[in-house]
Amino acid sequence: MKLRRVLGVAIAGVLMAPGVAFAQSVEQWIEAGRRLRADGNYTQAEQVLQRAVLQYPENSRAHAHLCNVLDDLDRLRDARQACQKAIALDNQNAWAYFLLGFVAKRQRDYDVAAANFQRFLEFEPDDAVTYSNLGQVQYEQGDTAGAIASYRRAIQLNNQDAVTYNNLGIALSRQGNSTQAIATLSRSIELNPNYALAYYNRGNAYYRQRRFNEAIADYERALQINPDFQNARENLQNARRRGR
Repeated sequence: MKLRRVLGVAIAGVLMAPGVAFAQSVEQWIEAGRRLRADGNYTQAEQVLQRAVLQYPENSRAHAHLCNVLDDLDRLRDARQACQKAIALDNQNAWAYFLLGFVAKRQRDYDVAAANFQRFLEFEPDDAVTYSNLGQVQYEQGDTAGAIASYRRAIQLNNQDAVTYNNLGIALSRQGNSTQAIATLSRSIELNPNYALAYYNRGNAYYRQRRFNEAIADYERALQINPDFQNARENLQNARRRGR
């Protein structure tokens, strides 16, 4: 009871915002929190969504939206608990599985992340973003072949995402396929010519092939885009020494 009183005082100012002060349903509370989050007002969004779950503790969607904004606030343990509560209330809440996977990935709990991304894909089998996230998790688990398969599926669904091409290039390089890695990273650069990380990774692939001049050009380009890219600076020095 004390917690309810404290939270009521904490959000008193927030509730005067248009569309929030007179919220009459859980959907209105959720929409108010969603709008605040979309505007970057994460703390206020959390306060509104905390009020939603206090008034409607059995509503799975309210807990899932709270999870989302707690992730924005980097309160990962709280976010994870909110997602787990959302799933416990409704095991058909697909979005809660995705959110839990994303939070677990940030916590480097890769087994839980992979399981929840895969569960989400049972509901949404054509979601490119989830395949891309799953690929990142599989790569961290050491499952390079699985990561490559997930990235390729993501690209089948959306062939305009430079980040996924970059990540696929890294996985191909780990697999020892530098030629395919270079082609894939080149596609990433075509999609985003100012993507410093893709130039850096392609430079590494060139370096492995002893193509030091191309590696030097990519490291230099990465540093033009991001002068603080220390790994690129160190690799550039190594490539210059080897290229003499």
